[in-house]
Amino acid sequence: MESSKNIQFIIDLVNFYICRDLKFSVFFMFNLNRLIYFFSLVILITSCDLNNAKQSPKKEIIIASDFLCPKDTSLFYAFTKENGIHIKIVHLTADSIKKKLYKNHFNSKIDLVFVNSLNSVKELNSISFHRISESTRKENMSKFRAFKNNTWFAVGLDPFGFSYVVDSLNTPKIYSDLNNKYKFSNYESTNTNVFLAHLNYLFKKNPDDYIKWKKSFVKNLSPLESSTDSLTSKQLILINWSNQLDYPHLPERNKRINDFNLNQINGLFADRKCLGIVKEAENFSYTLLFLSFLNKKINNLNYVKKLKMLPINSLPKEKNTFKIMKINEDSLLKRL
Repeated sequence: MESSKNIQFIIDLVNFYICRDLKFSVFFMFNLNRLIYFFSLVILITSCDLNNAKQSPKKEIIIASDFLCPKDTSLFYAFTKENGIHIKIVHLTADSIKKKLYKNHFNSKIDLVFVNSLNSVKELNSISFHRISESTRKENMSKFRAFKNNTWFAVGLDPFGFSYVVDSLNTPKIYSDLNNKYKFSNYESTNTNVFLAHLNYLFKKNPDDYIKWKKSFVKNLSPLESSTDSLTSKQLILINWSNQLDYPHLPERNKRINDFNLNQINGLFADRKCLGIVKEAENFSYTLLFLSFLNKKINNLNYVKKLKMLPINSLPKEKNTFKIMKINEDSLLKRL
């Protein structure tokens, strides 16, 4: 307010002198430098005030994801409420994330990458992510599983199972039924490459047997019927755990069963949902705080459920516990 009064006073003064005779005009010109200096000082002070107002950055973490959307920020409301740090989600394909990080580096404005599958991790293989020290990992991320030299972390499991109609066929109970007994379909989101990577690992001592198995598997794989009538409902479908939650006609109705209690000697095959911290992350400290929040037992069980996956360490289903095949993520990546 005081600056506005000063400016108005000078404007009135200028008008007064301009309206007077030449003598006063000369006086005005003589003092012009002082007036210019005063105006500059006022503008500078005003600019500083505006800059100070702009220099209170919003506390924020930006997540790029190929399966989360902007509206999914609500899943992490408890973190924002507890820490005052906002979550922003940018939905991009793995390929788009790779291109953005490769092109912009420090200017990508991405702190964390959260992807739906090991296939996405493979897609991002040419991009460097932040290596987390073992001490930091144990303190902040003990419920996650590190791979690729502590630059990527498996945070949730997405096992493979069968969806079928009771009495429409003999019930398949093991994955090998898919290559010799049954025609089957799968969803586009079911990651066939990750499924086959498990088999490749099991056949590592007999690569020729794997090639034969894969050939029969591909031969028996049929297109998924788009209809929602009896055609689709009678198909045997290879699904992921997340599929039964994503698709409305998969829940157990019309005698359809979603079965993950398979008699696999080595346990269920499972894809992984994974995260990596961008090497040039602007908000690295906030990111670690976010991961520490997700690592707490109560939060961990809560968010894996909301994100349609199973925890890495404990896999409850009613009174039973799923047995997941023991294979590390690096071994699977080599076979994708």
